[in-house]
Amino acid sequence: ADMSFAQKLIWYEFDPEDIAKLSLVYRDRDKIRKRFEDYLLDRTIPKAIADMEKTVSDPVIQGLKEKISAYDRASWNCEKEWVVATKEVELGDGKKAEFGDVYDLPADLAEEAINEKIAARGIWACEECGAYYYQKKKPRRCFKNNDCDSTDFEPLHPSGHAETGDAIKNNYIFKTMNETGQIYYFDGRNRFRKKGAEMLIRSKTKEMIHSCRKHLQNEVVEHVRTSTNMPEDDFGLPREKMAVENGILNLTEDELEELDPEEETPIARIPWSYDPEAECPEIKQFIREVVGKEDMKLIQEMFGYCLLKDYPKARAFMLTGGGANGKSTLLDLLVEFIGMENVATPSLQKLLDNDFASARLYGKLANIKSDLSDKKLKNTGAFKMLTGQDPIEGEQKWIQEALDFFNHAKLIYSANELPKTDDRTEAFFRRWIIIPCENHFPEDDPNTDSDLPYSIISEEEMSGLLNWALKGLHRVMEEGFSETASREEKKKEWFMDSDSLRAFVNEAIVEDPDGVIPKKDLQNIYEDYCDHHGIYTAQKAQVTKRLRSIIPVASGGPGEWYRPEIEGERPRCWRGIAVKKEFLEHDYIEGDYVRRVRRMNTPSSNNISENNSEKNINSFSKKSSSKTLDTPDTVVIEVTKGFEHGGTTFEEGEKIVPGDDLSMDAAEKAVKRNLAEKEKPEEKTQWDIGGIKKDIVNLLKQGENLPKAEISDKLGTPVETISKAIDQLYAEGKVGKGGREVEGEMLYKFLDDNVEAI
Repeated sequence: ADMSFAQKLIWYEFDPEDIAKLSLVYRDRDKIRKRFEDYLLDRTIPKAIADMEKTVSDPVIQGLKEKISAYDRASWNCEKEWVVATKEVELGDGKKAEFGDVYDLPADLAEEAINEKIAARGIWACEECGAYYYQKKKPRRCFKNNDCDSTDFEPLHPSGHAETGDAIKNNYIFKTMNETGQIYYFDGRNRFRKKGAEMLIRSKTKEMIHSCRKHLQNEVVEHVRTSTNMPEDDFGLPREKMAVENGILNLTEDELEELDPEEETPIARIPWSYDPEAECPEIKQFIREVVGKEDMKLIQEMFGYCLLKDYPKARAFMLTGGGANGKSTLLDLLVEFIGMENVATPSLQKLLDNDFASARLYGKLANIKSDLSDKKLKNTGAFKMLTGQDPIEGEQKWIQEALDFFNHAKLIYSANELPKTDDRTEAFFRRWIIIPCENHFPEDDPNTDSDLPYSIISEEEMSGLLNWALKGLHRVMEEGFSETASREEKKKEWFMDSDSLRAFVNEAIVEDPDGVIPKKDLQNIYEDYCDHHGIYTAQKAQVTKRLRSIIPVASGGPGEWYRPEIEGERPRCWRGIAVKKEFLEHDYIEGDYVRRVRRMNTPSSNNISENNSEKNINSFSKKSSSKTLDTPDTVVIEVTKGFEHGGTTFEEGEKIVPGDDLSMDAAEKAVKRNLAEKEKPEEKTQWDIGGIKKDIVNLLKQGENLPKAEISDKLGTPVETISKAIDQLYAEGKVGKGGREVEGEMLYKFLDDNVEAI
């Protein structure tokens, strides 16, 4: 008892005489009070001093050497305690603990250091005499010197926000992104994390200063934030490196390296160790059962591509097929492989429509979503940016400044039905890799493993999967993604279903300067095509409106129809295009219109009468050059209030020809609802300028110079229309001025004898 009491007083730096006096009056130790003062001075206290001056035990030295400068504190799965070094202790290898240093140590090691008298839970210095007190709580008064009874003490351990923040930074590694103010901390497992960073600082502040208020915690957080900032470009590893469980994997060389968290800042880590000898037979068998042998390479490449923090190949992935076919289970395996914290989960539709969703991709390896809905995809320009190495501006809630970054997260989804899209460009569909999953695994089948993929996940299998994925990545970077027939067929079906008209044009129509196709015949062939493939058919008005945007050389539409005589009729016709002969050989294309189109595709066909005989001048009439608007199918209505119908927007003032732009029923409803009004047929005639120009050329080619008024009379066409047509012919060099009549009217003549009649 006397030895223990003396050691405690020596620890507090009491003189031997004072210790002897205090021992004799120590109330709770009868044995000590029986000792004489000489006995205490001669025997007890010297022995206590000798024991106190013993060297620190080797286990404690070794423990401190391993722990005080460790980078992996955040991963220690043990209770920890803050201590302050009370003396300088050499630890070897150039390491030492110095007086006043603060360490967050495992609780058992902290207790041993305190017992060895090299650390304390706190250090207080008397402001009057400078005496040290090694304790957590502030002393009530100084009692080490007879002439000092001060109650003022200065803490030599962290107490303010700056010292506390510095102590936490000395034990944990923090890095703050300049652009966002987001704090990341090193989790001790080869990765920096932002989730939980502020909470770590707050909890460590509370451990160090038990009575601290929230205000002090906030100040410590801000101190760490503002003293650890660095640019966004310094975050992450080079694209050829990936953090794994046991180090940094060089993806190019397949070699493992050590991480220096002071110099490198990985924010993505694969949660499996790299073992070049590991294999994954069970996982490969599972993948083969889901996608088949043909697409095994493609899945291998998809897994490997997720390891690359770059997007050099503009591709996204879609696994398709009905339910219970393993596609969602396969994506669950992918999530387990790359780690849930490396995966963003917004749906593709949300990613394209929500301004804040894209920011969730920053630092992620993949955006994975199972069972994608068939909701229409809008704003597909954002999709092209996310897969095309374009800079992304990710808006963040509660943060004013947007996050600018390049997306590395591979877009990977599964769906029972492919979503619709208004994007009909090749650039959109080219980016997709469609992987059909056509096998079925009923839940009630005893051979179906309901615990997949978790039943086949193990350290050995997942390390083997990493090796397998690396081979896929190498193949992608050298050769691109593996092409398969099933993938291309699925992509074609999606394209056809999303835009049946463009798919039809791509497969069936060819540019032909001399081509002529009756509008109804083309519509019938298009409908046969859609019926055969089981895809939707665009409305007739949409076919008319969109065909020219898909194939610009096509001439036709309201006011521009070509109406030659064909088999005794004058149908509306498209010009500049023809149906591919081989396409007309399909068995599902049938009907009289096929025979007519086949004949018209032949250059020598004589079923089209152009009425170009030089002698038959009077045959050029209003009927052949225009379409009168006195019949129900050619009534023109004018939009008086903008409206939408069938996905098409009709603007105020727009002229609509029912049957071409809008169905007759829809046009009548628009008029009844005061959204449009009919124009008077007797006052409106829509002329085919192209036909009028041909009539004028053939008329003037007879050799007579004529004024506009006479040409108007001969062709039965308003002077305004004739004037417009002549102006165009004049600009084209086909018609010239041929003098003036006596009344001063300008005469026009056929200009070039080498130009044949149109």
